Amino acid sequence: MRSALKVRQGGFTLIELLIVISIITIITGAAMPSFNTYISNQNVKQAQEQIKDDLRTVQNRALNGQEATKVLDGQQIQYWGVRFTQGSDTYTYITSVGASTCDPADLTNENYRESEKLPGGSVIKSSSGCVFFSFANGDAEFDSPGANTIIVGPASASTGCKRV
Repeated sequence: MRSALKVRQGGFTLIELLIVISIITIITGAAMPSFNTYISNQNVKQAQEQIKDDLRTVQNRALNGQEATKVLDGQQIQYWGVRFTQGSDTYTYITSVGASTCDPADLTNENYRESEKLPGGSVIKSSSGCVFFSFANGDAEFDSPGANTIIVGPASASTGCKRV
């Protein structure tokens, strides 16, 4: 009588294991595009925060009068600024005698420095232009109407962009 009532050994069958592995594979495959979108969005947010922080830093340099004693082309420097170039993954810190000197031809090694690269392949999407901060009061001035809106986004897509 005992031989007819076999006790089943613990464990999983090969079929059960294959079903579980298949389900895990399907769930992972479905989650990957969402994860990639999440990573891209986080990179754009990080780039947005980097630009905000750098604009605050440049404004503080202007308010503190950092490099106010320097002379450029025979004139005393009056502004700190940031030059943005459409499609670029960096921007430029500049010092200037006026709030209209944003042309790259006017910039020399004496009055500009490159920023760090934006994270995750993010680029400047808005039109090129400069934001200047006055030594007098730290107020922002723009060399062109498009310079007052800075947009950053992924290099390969037009969606997922953020305004700074």
